[in-house]
Amino acid sequence: MKQILQWGALIAKRDKTTGRIIKLVPGVNKKGKQVLVKVVAAPGEIVPVGQQFLVPDPKRKGSTWKRFVELLEQHGYVVEWRVIKACDFGAPTSRERLFMIARCDGLPIVWPEPTHAKKPGKGQLKYRTAAECIDFSDLGKSIFGRKDELADATKRRIAKGMKKFVIDHPAPFIVPIANWST
Repeated sequence: MKQILQWGALIAKRDKTTGRIIKLVPGVNKKGKQVLVKVVAAPGEIVPVGQQFLVPDPKRKGSTWKRFVELLEQHGYVVEWRVIKACDFGAPTSRERLFMIARCDGLPIVWPEPTHAKKPGKGQLKYRTAAECIDFSDLGKSIFGRKDELADATKRRIAKGMKKFVIDHPAPFIVPIANWST
């Protein structure tokens, strides 16, 4: 998780208009579920840390990671880290991941060379696709006829994918279906 590089101290979020702390209080959403609701604290109210809506302190961005590395180095480790895309090493995903190597044996840190690329160089292979790893003989269950409606964000992602990979694509990615099991 590369976001750990940004971790640092948290501070209470403040209301832009009043400058007062925003706190989280129990409430109920539109579906009747218990949730935490953001509320601006009353003037002069002291809000316990456990009720504060905490956000990263921009002045201390990355301080937790830096301290972690410092502690390893204080224990005699040589530390290196990189954010690496899994697809560069043959995984059918473009997700980025944080990798760290810490050694205290005096030997050098050696990082592997990418084995795959979008435009492969000498000795490299072309990126793999998720489609080549999917068993299309097992189509699973249809999203249609569900008991609960899909979330709006899910519908937007489906529409965006349909536009990109079917409607606007010169070679649309379409899976033929004959029998959907429900």
